[in-house]
Amino acid sequence: MHITSVMCTSHDARWVLLIFTVPALPSRIRAAVWREVNRVGATYIRDGVCVLPEQEGTLKAFQAIGARIKSDGGRSTLVRGARLDPEQGLQVVSESRAKRTAEYDAIVQEASSFVAYLRQEKEHRRLTSAELDRLGADLVKLHRWIEQVHARDYFGADDRTRTEGSLQACEAE
Repeated sequence: MHITSVMCTSHDARWVLLIFTVPALPSRIRAAVWREVNRVGATYIRDGVCVLPEQEGTLKAFQAIGARIKSDGGRSTLVRGARLDPEQGLQVVSESRAKRTAEYDAIVQEASSFVAYLRQEKEHRRLTSAELDRLGADLVKLHRWIEQVHARDYFGADDRTRTEGSLQACEAE
């Protein structure tokens, strides 16, 4: 499922909540739910309660996660139009931005390593077509990664522009 990120702020925001419980065993169910919640960029406000800004894409994402939870024997409830108190809203925004910043930093680090490797190898020898193909595939993976992070960056994390610049540096090499 692809979610389109739309910048929003916590002031007067409407939120969608996913409230759920999953069976304790097998633990793979809990792990799968955790991965899906993180994939869509949701923030836990307590155990079994996740929040996203209310948008068509985030609502569909939570509906899909809720359906999976139910199919795995759990229970889920979706709450639309929720209002968080201003302090809680700011905390959610801050936590989300921090997570996206960490993801952007990891992409920048990976892109820097990519450029350093490419420069080092180009200094010493000519790259084979197989190596160039592998590097091209690595660049595609970096682009896919940044698209995934952009999709869950609902609040405009600080390093978004720097990350895009690091990918442009990879392409320039």
